[in-house]
Amino acid sequence: MLQNAYYVKKGPILARFSALRDAVEFATAITIPEVDGRETDNRVKFKARLPDNLLCYILAISNVVRTKGFPLELSQGLSFETRAKLFSSKLKRDRWFLLASILRSDLRTIEDLVNALDELESVLHDGVPPHKIRLAITREEFESRFKPYISEFNFTWEKYLEEKKKNLSRKTLQILKSAVLECYRRFYQTYWKSRSRTLRYLICSLLEDAVAVLAPLKRLEALLNAKFTEPFLEVYPIDVFRTGGERYGVYPNRITCRSDPSVALEIYIDVAHEAAHLLVKGWEAKFCDLVSEIALSVNCSSRIQNLLYTIEEHIVAVIQHKVDLLYYGAKRRTHPYMFSTAFILGEKAWREVEETYYLFKLDEFIKLYLEKLKASQKAIEQLRKEIQLFYSQETPRSLQHIY
Repeated sequence: MLQNAYYVKKGPILARFSALRDAVEFATAITIPEVDGRETDNRVKFKARLPDNLLCYILAISNVVRTKGFPLELSQGLSFETRAKLFSSKLKRDRWFLLASILRSDLRTIEDLVNALDELESVLHDGVPPHKIRLAITREEFESRFKPYISEFNFTWEKYLEEKKKNLSRKTLQILKSAVLECYRRFYQTYWKSRSRTLRYLICSLLEDAVAVLAPLKRLEALLNAKFTEPFLEVYPIDVFRTGGERYGVYPNRITCRSDPSVALEIYIDVAHEAAHLLVKGWEAKFCDLVSEIALSVNCSSRIQNLLYTIEEHIVAVIQHKVDLLYYGAKRRTHPYMFSTAFILGEKAWREVEETYYLFKLDEFIKLYLEKLKASQKAIEQLRKEIQLFYSQETPRSLQHIY
């Protein structure tokens, strides 16, 4: 009598089992990859905090930010009415200013988060100087970074804050604060006790070993021929961003990352994207003349910040792709912009800089890339569409970081 055979295919592996129980256990097993090897870099530190995770959870289940890999159908702790109010507000337009301000601030507890939201309201609407909360960008940083655009495009600090006041109104911030308290008391307090232990395991057993061996920050610096000025890059796993979502970072050295165990094999992608934003900071002031010409072609003088963001996202998408090539060894889609006209122009600019100088020069790459964008009508039209989508209350697929 022939013995039964059970086959389970996972990726390139086809496993054969004689016992059904073994086949079922293999088929339904959760994969927990690990990275082992010689340690080469340890300048990346991981932390898991309640405020960032709770806020992202609330915004995700309210459809204010995108997530991937998190079972939204199982979301709890927030009434449908509260979620509807957050979704219908203008919070979506400035969610990254809010999230980055919380990430940049030194917060640990639910009380810290509630107080930070109260203080943010006072800063935006009463002109009170920040005390414990650290804004995503300070006035000094804003005026240094966007100085060439202040007079030409009337892109002033006051105008910048005025937009924040509209999108983060008193009413919206009050609803958000109530949502934080409601969700924490009804569900998240108990959930976090368990989930925080899982995140700590992810950090201690997988991510710290992975970055020590893969050395993503070190390889990013070598690729760009640039130096990360801070002694450490701080990375905060976000529970609701399991296998993807709108990760973000904030100057000078804090970024978020995914929280599925599989991220141990691809943590370099999260680091490459968000740390690259930090490394290219200041390009706007260096090439303001070229940006001004592009803005004229795109016809977006009143939305110069959106244009700057869109261009930078393309620059970083190219960098992320180049880093992935180093590790993965083949071209694959790791960013929504890949294979677009503006992205292809970025690849060409990168190749031409390497061929001209026999090594990579970041400033020369950005300059050449801007020149190519300016000369391409197809790329200009693409930028125009992206900016229109950005300005609307829709969520562009590519938004994964914060100004």
